[in-house]
This record gives sequence, structure tokens and C-alpha cells, in this order.
Amino acid sequence: MIFMNSPRIAQKVNGMLILLVSAILILLGTINYQTTSQHLLRQMLLDQVALQNRLQTSLRLPLWNFDASQVREQIGSEINPFVPYIEVIDNSGMRYTAGVVPDKDQHLDVLSFSVTYVVAHHQLVLGTVKAYFSSMPMHKTLNVLVRQTITELVVLDLSLIVALRLILKVFIFRRLIELRQALSRALIVSDPLETIMILEENHDEVGQVAQQVNEIIHRLLNDLVARQRAEAQALQALDQLTQAKEILVQNEKMAALGALVAGIAHELNTPIGNALTVATLVQECSQMLNQIVSKGAITKSSLQEHLSQIVDCSNVMVSNVKKAAELVNKFKQIAVNQSSVQRQSFILQELISDVLGAHQYILNKADIKIVREDQEPIFMDSFPGPLSQVFGQLIVNAVQHAFPAGFNPAVITLRCSLNNMDDQVLIECEDNGRGIEPQHRPHVFEPFFTTRMGQGGSGLGLHTLHNIVTGLLKGSVQVEMPRSGSGTRFLLRLPRKTPIGADQS
Repeated sequence: MIFMNSPRIAQKVNGMLILLVSAILILLGTINYQTTSQHLLRQMLLDQVALQNRLQTSLRLPLWNFDASQVREQIGSEINPFVPYIEVIDNSGMRYTAGVVPDKDQHLDVLSFSVTYVVAHHQLVLGTVKAYFSSMPMHKTLNVLVRQTITELVVLDLSLIVALRLILKVFIFRRLIELRQALSRALIVSDPLETIMILEENHDEVGQVAQQVNEIIHRLLNDLVARQRAEAQALQALDQLTQAKEILVQNEKMAALGALVAGIAHELNTPIGNALTVATLVQECSQMLNQIVSKGAITKSSLQEHLSQIVDCSNVMVSNVKKAAELVNKFKQIAVNQSSVQRQSFILQELISDVLGAHQYILNKADIKIVREDQEPIFMDSFPGPLSQVFGQLIVNAVQHAFPAGFNPAVITLRCSLNNMDDQVLIECEDNGRGIEPQHRPHVFEPFFTTRMGQGGSGLGLHTLHNIVTGLLKGSVQVEMPRSGSGTRFLLRLPRKTPIGADQS
């Protein structure tokens, strides 16, 4: 009942102390048992030696005189619980006994010795003595000692249980129950300030615990207010950062589109200018032919000459107009692709040709040569628009960062290959420029990371590229140093057929 009504801590404390005290008492009882056992054993050995000495002395004359009554009297006087039976046989074969023949289960120890008498310097054996020693009294003594020790152990354990129960209840658990009730009240209140506990008892350890809990509550309230303030500031900063990122991404797109438009305009300027010049010549030749015809002074050779000029000019004009139309179609295709995320089947090499054609002006202006190492045509089922943005960003990134002014020769190498084992397309964009510092290489795809901060770099180009490749296109991209030891190589791995369900938003 004491254990049933005791709190768990009381049970643990009682159990530990009882085990400790029991272990000590058992240890002391074992030591006492061993000591007593050894003492009784030594005493038995001493008694055996003393008995032998007494009988060898007291039986010498009775055996010499063949005094049977005296022999029985001497051995009978030695009978006791430790020596229950003695047997004497003289040299004539006469047998004398005293005591009761013991049972074999009485732990007997037989001591045999001879009784001698010295005659004319000769030792004469008068008889043989067998003394039976029993260890039963010793075992009884030890059993009494064990029962006494067990009784003391039980009484002491019960006393400890009762005493500890009362002490813990009066001095500890009553105060702990008050503290628990105060904590329970603090859990159900709505105002954090009402969780402060007030224990109106003496300032003992429990009161100190309550005071420390109150201090922790104050600290937590202060930390909560500080964290709420910091969270609000962080959310505000995140909103501002998101808005700034959206503005920078839009500016990045507009800047790329502006550069693309400028390049296409420059490329269109030559064929359109040539076409305009030739059209002017056709107009002048037609006017001159009209004047000659109106005067009636036309000749066959003059007509053939004007017609030949008109035909030549028309051929040149048609050629330049076709070139301009091709440039316009490429620009339209790139513009449509970059503004669309529709899934289509396309040939990768043709898409790269369109992107390079749209950026030809930028490449020519920077005096950068494009080297393509293509294999057989690679048919892809993916998103050509975002992929063209990726190639455009690779070219723009190389133009802006890879080649300083006057770098020659500046070469960008594009390699495309298909791994039929896993149906993966491997795209390598390698330049022989100044490369990326090793400490910057792990951060190139992070947003807002740029080595040209304040010089036109926003740090979003490669971040956008990484998001497109790993997100929409379900591929991977990494940057490393080429085997030549200089420049930069971007390695893209894309599925030839983008998995169904890829995000198209």
C-alpha cells in the first residue's frame, strides 16, 4: 500500500535506498557469515587436536591395565554434540564405544589416531581411537546467523520505507504538488503575464525553482516579442527582395531583348540598304528607258542594255530581300520561342542555328568565333523556347565575362551529343577565355551573385538558366574548368524527351 500510494519519484528513491541498504547489509552479512564459518571451522580443528591430546594421555594407563570401565568412562566424558561417537580398539582386539552411532547425513569427520606407551625406549601401541566429529552444530549456528541477518534486513527495509515515505511526503512532495498545481494553472490562462507563479511558502528550493521559472517566462516573453518583430522585418525584407528580383529579371529580359533587337537591326541594315540602292538604280534605269521610248529614239542595243541592268538589279534586290526575310523569320522564331513554353518536337541543331543567327551581331561586334562540333541531328521532344533562352544566356554570359577587351582569338565551342543508353542529351558550351576563379565557381548559379556588380551585371542570368534547366527541362547543369586548363565549360545534361508532367507554368 505504501508503494501504491507513493508518487513515482518516491518509489524510485525508496527503491534505490532499499537496494543500497540491502546490498550493504547483504555484504556485511556475507562477511559475517564467512568470518563466523571460518572461526567455527578453526575451532573444530582445535577441538580435534585437543581431544586427540587428551585421549592419548587419559587412555594410556587404562589400556595398559586393561581397565575397561576406566576406558569407557574416559571416552564417555568426551561425548558432546560436536563429538557424538568415539570408538576404541585395544591391541588385543577389545572394542570400547561411547555415544550413539551417528547417521551419514550429519556431516561427519572421522579422526583416527593411536594410543602409545613407551617401554625401554620402545614405543608400544596400546590401541586405536576413532573419534567422529559432526559439523551439524556449526551449520545450525550459521543458519541462526542467516535468519537473524534476514530479519534485520526486512525490519530495516520496512523502517526505511515508512520513514522515507513520511519524509518525502512532508518535506518534498507536498511542495512539488504545489508547484505542479501552479504550473497547471499557468497552462490554462490566456494572458502570458498570468502564468507567473506565486508560492507564498518559505523560500525553499521549490520556491527558488518557481522564481527561476518566472524568470524563464519573462525571458521567453521578451524573446517572443523580439522574434515577432524580427519576423515582421524579415517578411518585409523578403517582399522587397522578391519585388527587386522580379524587377531585375524583367530588366534582364528587356536588356537581352534590346541587344537582340539591336543585333537583328544591324544585320537587316545591310541587305535592306543594298536592296534600297538597287531599287533606286532600277527606278533610274526605268525612268531613262521610259524617256527613250517616249522620244521614239530607242534602239535594240539600248533596250537590251537597260533590260540587262534591270534584271541584274532585280536579282541583287531579290537576294538581299530574301536575306532580310530570313533574318526576320529567325528573329520571329526566337521571339516566339522565348515568349512561349509550349512543348514541341524539334531538331536541336536547328534551334542552335536560329539562336546563333539572332546573336550574330553581338558575336561579330565582340569578335568571337563560334565553333560547332555536332554529330548527327538530335530530335528532341521538349520546350524549345526555354531552351533557346538557355543558349542565349550562355552566349551573353561568355560575351560579358569570358573575354576582356583585346582578347584574341576568342572562341566559343558548342558540342552536342546523344547518349543512347539513358536517352540523355549532352550539351557543352566551352570558351577559351579568362575563366572563373575557383572560389567563385560554387556560387555562379546563386541569385544576385555577379563579379560585375555596378558594371551592368545583375547576377540573375545564370540563376535563371539554372532554374530553367533543373526545373522545366528536368536536367542538370554544372560549371568546370576545361581540360585545356583555361576558360570555362558549362555542361548540360537534358532528357531527350522531357518527362510528361513537367511544369509548364
